[in-house]
Amino acid sequence: RIVPLVLLLVSLVMFLTVYAIANFWQIQNQGKIIVVGVGVYADKECTVPLTFIDWGTVYPNSQKTYNAWILNQGNTNITLEMYIQNFTPPEIEAYFNVTWSYDGSVIEPKQIVPVYFVLQVGDYDLNYTSFSFDIVVVAVES
Repeated sequence: RIVPLVLLLVSLVMFLTVYAIANFWQIQNQGKIIVVGVGVYADKECTVPLTFIDWGTVYPNSQKTYNAWILNQGNTNITLEMYIQNFTPPEIEAYFNVTWSYDGSVIEPKQIVPVYFVLQVGDYDLNYTSFSFDIVVVAVES
């Protein structure tokens, strides 16, 4: 009778240990999308504006990608610039890098361009469970 109880307790301790180790290094993130002079969308038909990216759980030395579509809503040719700002907490910025697939080409009026954003996570040893930042996409008349 005591053996099953001991086995149950050992199993519970092992489960909790594995759970704690697996969850210690994970971090939750959302990136807010701010647009200036252009539309950024979650679908290729450009009907669902993309206002944030939920990167989900990230781990040290990992990478996540997120697809989006850019629509030139104006009447002139544009190129795009991207800025990352407002990291919270600020000290975590050194461990994360955000890039995108946009190649700098001119986007004509009403043209839709598929892009993907890439979040690269460095080797961090911080005790945070979440962070956030803003991705700013700006249209530049060309």
